Amino acid sequence: MSLVRESRIFVGVASCAVACASAPSSPPPPAPPPVVLAPIATSAPVAVDAGATRARAPSRCRAPAPGEVSDDDTPRVRGTKGDVVMLEWLEARGVGNESALSFLASRYGLGADHAEAVFAYDRCGTLTVGDRAEEAILCTPAIPWTIVQTHAVVLVVRNKRPAVVLDVGLGMVALDFPDAHWLDLGVSAAPDGRTIELRDRAPNGTKLVRALSECRAREAELDTCEDLLVSEAPDPKTLFVTTPSGSSMMTTSFHDCPLMLGRDGKVQVVRDTPQSPLGDGPIELRDCAGGRPPMLEMQRSLGTSSPEMRNDARRALAFFDKTCAQRGTWTWKGERFVKGP
Repeated sequence: MSLVRESRIFVGVASCAVACASAPSSPPPPAPPPVVLAPIATSAPVAVDAGATRARAPSRCRAPAPGEVSDDDTPRVRGTKGDVVMLEWLEARGVGNESALSFLASRYGLGADHAEAVFAYDRCGTLTVGDRAEEAILCTPAIPWTIVQTHAVVLVVRNKRPAVVLDVGLGMVALDFPDAHWLDLGVSAAPDGRTIELRDRAPNGTKLVRALSECRAREAELDTCEDLLVSEAPDPKTLFVTTPSGSSMMTTSFHDCPLMLGRDGKVQVVRDTPQSPLGDGPIELRDCAGGRPPMLEMQRSLGTSSPEMRNDARRALAFFDKTCAQRGTWTWKGERFVKGP
């Protein structure tokens, strides 16, 4: 049994969010139950039949309620611009992938293959830092121990070599239970690039819900899927095959749309859960004060477990305490950011 599964009783799990909008006044007849979902839906599907005349459903998206936050109003990272892939950004400045991965693997105690899996597609924001306004990226790599350790790392390139000018902890999430959060901090870079602040992201127990902008963008994508399905009315035989057990599975993606096949043989679009970042329900955030008691209780509960699990618990608690001690304002001094009093 993994460390996380033994300690899961100490992690608050948020309940599922409730859709906020009612159905239209004159809805079409409900679709029959599906045989199989493709991809698997995370909530009861809202289906639209191909060839049917459809009125646009009201939006189910809503702004966060009291006690809730989203990436729109309380992002984990503030003050960066753009969106770049770490290795691509480094390579464009003369740092080859092999050299970059070797540097990162050494810094975080990872093997070469492991480092590639962690950093190859890591996305970062751009900014300028220091007195000379150096080009930099702020990345949030997740180091996958049993409890994942997320860092906020600011990288620059000097003489075609990567240099870390800030590396602080940012969060902790269970590896096999990603909506179980142990710690959530936020990092904010000042426009002048000379100060960076690390703080609790939100009060302990605050619920993280899907951002309104993200929800609306997703609904627009699904509206497009439904319009395409109505206008093109694809033959289910080209989209689905029957398995030996008699169920139907989608063989190809129709315009990257989540589709399902009803018992009546009609193709339908599946709607996501509107308010959840991960599809299951709001995520409960932890600050330093509220997150430490569960960490201590987890360590006590694993006192008689295997040495490996006890070591994982010690590593997790050490990262938690170090990260919380890093909160505050980091100011540029010399060639890097230094923690203020």
